[in-house]
Order: sequence, then structure tokens, then C-alpha cells
Amino acid sequence: MHHKDTHIALSLFLAFAVLGLGMSMLDAVPSNSSQRAQILLAAAATPTPTTTTTKSIGEIENPLNIKTLDALLKRIAAVLLAIGVPLAGVMIAWGGWLRMTAGANTEQVTKSNSTIKYAIIGLIILIMAQGIVSLVQDLLQVKK
Repeated sequence: MHHKDTHIALSLFLAFAVLGLGMSMLDAVPSNSSQRAQILLAAAATPTPTTTTTKSIGEIENPLNIKTLDALLKRIAAVLLAIGVPLAGVMIAWGGWLRMTAGANTEQVTKSNSTIKYAIIGLIILIMAQGIVSLVQDLLQVKK
């Protein structure tokens, strides 16, 4: 295998591995695709209140219906993970495509390397998001 072929194979392997990782993280969600879509959309959607109440001046409605910092941090981490993991997979695949089409263009090879590198760094940060949430909870002494 030539040096360029090795890079192409590695880029494609990483892209499929990231996409597989993203899908395996969604395995905790029900297998029914409509239920999965509803849960993912509900994580980012703003629920509408079911009852109407009179508010006093200065009272702010909680559009997310989240009562604790713990729940808020977990919701943010879940939404970022649901959006970021597939996006990182797409960016790694794009970097692999740039590498395959670069030929002898060193500028495009450098661009593809940067794209893949930063996508992997972002993916690592996303995967560590749950640990970051726990760290912030510990620092702020939030009850779990």
C-alpha cells in the first residue's frame, strides 16, 4: 500500500468509526425511530405551558421546565452530543475527501489534515462533556 492509500484508508476508517460511535451513543434511546426522533427533538425543543397563569410583574417563565442546574447541564450536554457527534463524523469524512482529491496540492493536504485534526479534537471534547458536567457539579457542590 502506498503512503497516500494508507492515509485514505485511515481517513475513511476514522469517519466510519466516528459515525458508528455516534450511533452507539444513541442506543440508550428507544429503538423505535419515531420515538428516537421525538426524544432528540424534545431535548432541543421548548415545551409550551399547559396551563395559563397570571404572572406578576418581574416574574420570568421557565421555557425549558428545568428546575435544577444538574438537569440543565445534562440537557445541554445531551443536545451538544446529539448534534456534535454526527457533525464531527461529517467533518472527518470531508477531511478524508479533501485528502483523496488533493493529489500533489500540499495546501489542500494541509487543509485536510487540519479539518480531521480539529474534528477529532471537537469529538473528544464532546465525549468528555458528561465528565465536564460532573466536574462542574462537584465544583459547585450540586446535589446529584
